[in-house]
Order: sequence, then structure tokens, then C-alpha cells
Amino acid sequence: MTAPVWQSLYVRRGLCGNLRPDLPFPAAFPNEAPTMHPTQPGVTAKRQIFKQLHQSDCFVIPNPWDAGSARYLQSLGFAALATTSSGFAWSHAQADGAMNREQVLAHLREMVQATDLPVNADFENGFGSSPEAVAQSV
Repeated sequence: MTAPVWQSLYVRRGLCGNLRPDLPFPAAFPNEAPTMHPTQPGVTAKRQIFKQLHQSDCFVIPNPWDAGSARYLQSLGFAALATTSSGFAWSHAQADGAMNREQVLAHLREMVQATDLPVNADFENGFGSSPEAVAQSV
């Protein structure tokens, strides 16, 4: 099996080492549904992992649009994920920015619960124009 194009480009250019040091490179495509750890890492552990990723070698962070794509991307060996507001909206036949705060927060909860990986949220403007308003959403 050949490596996906994005892996080949990063390896050939020498931009990154393994995406996850605990997985062989390139990661194999799964033949069955990805499995989750019996107990997911907590928020604090995921924050620490995400911070370490930023302090180490470069890493690729893909944008899943739903729980299934998040689990699939985890199974490929990515170390972190980032949500996509446009992907989420388009998967509901809506324009980017058309989803309301409650819909976006429910989606973000679903994405975090779907994977063991740290998830960076595309939260647009945080549904507020002041720090206090954004804090209500976070």
C-alpha cells in the first residue's frame, strides 16, 4: 500500500518525521472501525499533549467534519484534530457561519467525545464580540 499523498509530500520535503511516534509510518488504513481506549484522556491530558505537539517537530492537523471522520483520521495516526465550521455547516446543507451557538457547541462536544485526540475548535468568533460574551461559550 502506498502512503497517502499528504504523507509523501511531507516526508519527501523532510518537513516532518512520523506523525505519531507510537505508530508505524505510514499508518495502515484500517480494515475495521477504529477502536477507542476504554477510558479517554481527560481535558487536562489532551491540553498537555497538544502543547507538547507545538513544542516538538511539526505536525499535520486535519479537519474532520463529523464523529466518523474524526475516528477515521485518528486511526490513520494523526496526533490531533481541528474541527471545521464550514465542513460542519455544509454537512447540514447550511452556509459557513449559519449554525447557531447551541448547534456548534453540541457538535464540538460530539467531536471531542468521538476521539482520544486533542481537538482544536474552529469556533469562528466564539459567538461574541467581547471577551465576556466569548467566555459564556467557552
